[in-house]
Amino acid sequence: MFLRVLGGFVLAFKKMKLTIDNFDNAGARDYTEWIDEECLPKVVRRLNAPWKMTCGLILADSSFVVPCAGAHVLLSTNSGTPLFTGYLDGVPEEEYLGWNERGPQYRLALSASSDDVILDRQTLPPRPAFVERGAGQILAALCDDVSQGQVSTSGAEDVEALQSYFASVRHSWSEHAAR
Repeated sequence: MFLRVLGGFVLAFKKMKLTIDNFDNAGARDYTEWIDEECLPKVVRRLNAPWKMTCGLILADSSFVVPCAGAHVLLSTNSGTPLFTGYLDGVPEEEYLGWNERGPQYRLALSASSDDVILDRQTLPPRPAFVERGAGQILAALCDDVSQGQVSTSGAEDVEALQSYFASVRHSWSEHAAR
């Protein structure tokens, strides 16, 4: 069981699963058993910005495969509800912890950014201004432009109708989402 103190409350993470796909044709591997109890997964969510997840993994045996930079990360409940999905920001940092009966022990510090970073890496194509369109429709159109229809926008809601909105190619998808 994993415990985390948050705002005076102790939260138990009994039913959490961490999988990482290194894109090595082996599929997503389960890394849950290697989560470091001193460095539990922490997800920082910010409005209109990519979310960040950090955690530590203990290299315990020879079956451990070190995640590669850019690997896909999924933190979910055991029932499959996603808590975070994204990609590793780089090669995990290694920290020497000492020696035990199995040999040297290391902790890997993982840092990942949410899936929006993929949308932010793409350049928006030039397009005319949106006129008399809902904010959800505009965001869905921009998402389709950069993801070429591979991201579902079925949950986008029109929270406000805008008289006009110009989507500059100089700004990222997240910057447009913030506006």
